[in-house]
Amino acid sequence: MKQVLFTILSLLITFSGVHGQRLIAVQNGGAPTFYTNLDSAIQDAQAGDTVYIPGYFHNVDTFFIEKPLILVGVGHDPDSTLAYGINTEISAITVLKSDSVTLIGMLFDSPIYLGTNTQAIQKIKIQSCRTEAINYGNSATQEVVIINSVIKNLVGLGNENCRVFNSIIDNGAQNFSNGTVFQNNFFLQTSLYYLNSMNNCTFSNNVILNIQTGINNQGNVFFNNLKFGSFTGISSDNVFYNNEIFGGTFSVVKDTIFADIGNGQLFAYDRDYNLISSLGKNGGSDGTDIGIYGGPFPWKDGSIPFHPHIQQKVISPVTDSLGRLPIQIRVRAQNY
Repeated sequence: MKQVLFTILSLLITFSGVHGQRLIAVQNGGAPTFYTNLDSAIQDAQAGDTVYIPGYFHNVDTFFIEKPLILVGVGHDPDSTLAYGINTEISAITVLKSDSVTLIGMLFDSPIYLGTNTQAIQKIKIQSCRTEAINYGNSATQEVVIINSVIKNLVGLGNENCRVFNSIIDNGAQNFSNGTVFQNNFFLQTSLYYLNSMNNCTFSNNVILNIQTGINNQGNVFFNNLKFGSFTGISSDNVFYNNEIFGGTFSVVKDTIFADIGNGQLFAYDRDYNLISSLGKNGGSDGTDIGIYGGPFPWKDGSIPFHPHIQQKVISPVTDSLGRLPIQIRVRAQNY
């Protein structure tokens, strides 16, 4: 598998450098097939294929995924995509209309819809992505896993069995139910309630910066979370234990607990969400830190996907005294 990935990477470098094109590779066990148009690549891909999408602003119409595919971009963090000149950015509304779709390493300017009002889907994975919103299009859509992602809005329809790990959430979540798990996330401050209509969900090892919890939240379990202010505005049938509460003037205490979260509102690439105090350190239920750097999928700075990835390249415009052209290429990959 690694050899195949390095072969694809080498071919993409060659074609991009020689022809100035940003080629999309569709891989299905054998030799990859290359495309210059994303719609064509998705249309021709077969169920189970992996589609490697280069750094580029992909301006497509509504982006329908109607077969089980793995779509892999170069990442969404500008700092780790400098070698490509741009991250993998999808401009259109994205609609998943198939089970078993995986999205990795992309920036979505518009919402991702999971299913439609006439079609429920399941077994969806979203990893190392940044998106304006993830909206459930059908109340029966379930078995969705979100990992290491940045989400502005997460909106369900009473959906079950959604699992969100080690992600940063700007404006909270609403309308999820039985079997839904939020673990090791970072809930930023929002002027709105950060939770609404959450029923029988589990929240563990999260950092939660909002004071007001929300409305219509029943039967949930909150444990081992690090929270600013007490859990207010929430009914008594929710269960709370082993949570660490910190108070005071937020603009003051935040800088004693976190490395650099700005004003605690809205995600920014130049922030540092690490803990710097004893609060939350090794305080998770698994003995790791509370928040995105602990738990099952610790946050990877740079949000680089799993495949070999050119993080930086430096090519001298001139040869040295021996006629050699100095080239430095840094390649990284994550283990998940």
